[in-house]
Amino acid sequence: MKVCKMPVCKKETFNEKIVFCGEHDREFKAFLSGAKKITGGITISALVYIAKKMLDKKS
Repeated sequence: MKVCKMPVCKKETFNEKIVFCGEHDREFKAFLSGAKKITGGITISALVYIAKKMLDKKS
């Protein structure tokens, strides 16, 4: 099984094709629906999402 790519999260993913656990996958999909499409596509969006979550935890 794959492990969630969010820093500090050790939950397993429920599907081999996704990179986040169920909780973070739902949050990421909500983030994408609210975010404008950017030229870099899904990879850059995933990186922006992770960075945003890390900054939110620090503050």
